Amino acid sequence: MASFLTLLFPLLAIIAVGPKPVVKAAPDLTYISAICGHETDDNPPELSDRAFEVTGWAVNLASPDDFGYCSVIKDEPVMYAYAACPNVVSKEDCTACLKFAQNWLLNTLCKDVYGGQITLAGCFLRYETHKFCDA
Repeated sequence: MASFLTLLFPLLAIIAVGPKPVVKAAPDLTYISAICGHETDDNPPELSDRAFEVTGWAVNLASPDDFGYCSVIKDEPVMYAYAACPNVVSKEDCTACLKFAQNWLLNTLCKDVYGGQITLAGCFLRYETHKFCDA
């Protein structure tokens, strides 16, 4: 009888306390590094739009529960993107970090180039015309 009670007590304690609350915090946007691809005189005018499109898919589908998300646009010029949030607790923080990274990377750091990547403390985003992930 004593062994039954010793097994029952921790179970009752877990039930009484309830599930662990989900912790939400602001995403860590601390800059770590960025690398930009090559810029040429013949960059097509739609390059920036394509970069936003392919990174947007990866940003919206990435989750802290997986290893990252790869997306691809198969029409010429082919473009790949990869987004990941390895150190983030919530989907909301992951998405917020990646959207911040996307805007900073594509509007400022690597504007109108064929590829680039940014690493922030809370997320990572990369896009290229060369295949580097499977989508």
